[in-house]
Amino acid sequence: AEKADTHRFTVYGFKRLLSQLLRALLYLTSAGIINRDLKPSNLAVDINGKLAVLDFGLARTIGRNDMTGAVGTSAYRAIEAILFSNKIASLDCNEKTDMWAIGAILCEMLTGNVLFAHPRPLLSAIDICGSIPEQVLAK
Repeated sequence: AEKADTHRFTVYGFKRLLSQLLRALLYLTSAGIINRDLKPSNLAVDINGKLAVLDFGLARTIGRNDMTGAVGTSAYRAIEAILFSNKIASLDCNEKTDMWAIGAILCEMLTGNVLFAHPRPLLSAIDICGSIPEQVLAK
């Protein structure tokens, strides 16, 4: 299978992969699962253009109380997974966390560049979060 992060996409190919990726997210969500590590290197496309989501090592069921938030690849981690990684990750990491990762993947598919690319994960987190409102920090 071909890794999704090494391929240049036509408009048709992009739409096809986007549709498959969103259907995969819908399927996982309907099963009560969040992946928590969606990224291009965890996606593969076969010679027929069929997408597969790989690596469910960090996946959890939605609403688990013992979920840690400090997981996943920094460039594809949602704001809530960064901000609340030590507080209330089980409340803030859900299917929307995976949707954030899909958005970052789509930007990368369209531009060929990682949206929040830094050699140090903390710098990616700062880019993703921007300036953090005081009321968020107070939680």
